[in-house]
Amino acid sequence: MVKVDSKVFVGKEIIHASIFKKNDTRTIYNMVYRDGAKGTSFIKRFAVKGVNRDKAYDMSQGKAGSKVLYFTANLNGEAEVITILLRSVGSVKKLKWDLDFADLQIKGRAVKGNTVSKYSILRIELKEKGVSTLKPRDIWFDETIRRLNFDDRGTHSGCFQRGRQTPDR
Repeated sequence: MVKVDSKVFVGKEIIHASIFKKNDTRTIYNMVYRDGAKGTSFIKRFAVKGVNRDKAYDMSQGKAGSKVLYFTANLNGEAEVITILLRSVGSVKKLKWDLDFADLQIKGRAVKGNTVSKYSILRIELKEKGVSTLKPRDIWFDETIRRLNFDDRGTHSGCFQRGRQTPDR
């Protein structure tokens, strides 16, 4: 986490870069990571509500050799379905299966997550993009500035969610 500047070196292998919004509960991050060089793989969903500037945050459990295998940042809390493919080693019977991020609860960034597999993952593929798992947003139209907003200013336009409109209150 760094301050926006004209020239700044952050580091190598950056996974995600965006402008941070304080207390943003609608941006949900989906992640699969391997804990340690040859450790167990975990899956988690989390929201980041606050951060300190000039500090590096470890999204894994902090073991050396941990690696992020899959990461998405979803502005409206979308939960996609992914396909896990394992390496064919030893007596592994099931080498391919699907995981849905919608089945996971949204927690904090420091949570360990749910176990995916104790075996080595070959790759992770996106099977299908998901729809939002969050409740619909109320939208207002402010006549003075002629813009839509989410801050209860102006006339209420309705509750909207991707693909459909819910009745006005």
